[in-house]
Amino acid sequence: MRTATLRSQNNRGVTMLEVVVVISIGAVLATMAFSSLRTFWRSRTVDVGVENVLSIFSRARLDTISSRDGNAYGVHLESDRLILYVGPTYDAATTTNVTMLVDSALRIKYVSLEGGGTDVLFKKWTGGTDQYGTFVLDFASGTTSPATITVSGTGISAF
Repeated sequence: MRTATLRSQNNRGVTMLEVVVVISIGAVLATMAFSSLRTFWRSRTVDVGVENVLSIFSRARLDTISSRDGNAYGVHLESDRLILYVGPTYDAATTTNVTMLVDSALRIKYVSLEGGGTDVLFKKWTGGTDQYGTFVLDFASGTTSPATITVSGTGISAF
């Protein structure tokens, strides 16, 4: 009879408290993983956005320095896109414009260029610009992980 009692005590099963503890630990781990992945995604989204912005500025500057088709080139900034245009002034109706959309989660904000405006036109032969300054690439929904991009008077763009 004593062996039957020991056997029944060892086969009690899982208690409700143990189930709740395991579920709670799982929820905490899932929350931490989700938070880390979200932070990584946000950081990577800004990094890719910055790379794209710098590439279009670099392309406009290099096309101007090399006097591609004998023209100067510029970049027009809007909140959700950058437009590479053939100078001397930006015209939205021109068919030669090249539009690069910014990731839908990001926005171009706080444009502060010398002389005002939202256009950066590069000078033939030198690649310099009179529209130097800064702007911010940030999430549309908030101000976490903003990236300030600087366009120098020499026309070089940097993060």
